[in-house]
Amino acid sequence: MSRPFKPNDFPTLTPFLAVRNIAESIAFYERVFGFKVCGEPIKQDGRIMHAELTLGEAKIMLGWEEGDCGFKNRSPRTSGVVPPMLMYVYVPKVDDFFKHAKTSGAEVMQEPINQFWGDRMCTLRDQDGYEWNFATNVGECDFSKMPK
Repeated sequence: MSRPFKPNDFPTLTPFLAVRNIAESIAFYERVFGFKVCGEPIKQDGRIMHAELTLGEAKIMLGWEEGDCGFKNRSPRTSGVVPPMLMYVYVPKVDDFFKHAKTSGAEVMQEPINQFWGDRMCTLRDQDGYEWNFATNVGECDFSKMPK
């Protein structure tokens, strides 16, 4: 029997986020966005070096900025740049999700609003400067409502 090309518990795409403090980031993602830690984070000398978290079918990995694995990544907050990408995550009730995230410490970039492509979406920023779109599909795409 041949080996699968990826682990069974991983989606095909898993963003790897460089963060300033993995333990603090885990606490933020759990408390504010509702992520859950997968398995046991990898530790070295008592310090978390790598963690994997899930939210529904979404999965992310966390690692230290300028980490020991040879990565030279820095978070948007540390590098002082607007993140070159953002995450887009579907949640069951975006308005409820938004209220919880806002009162729990997420920085609000955009409150929930209906988009022409059929999603109701908000944009939030985490403690490391990454931007996240959270959305609930509420209708069909209507290109006539697309901004000009």
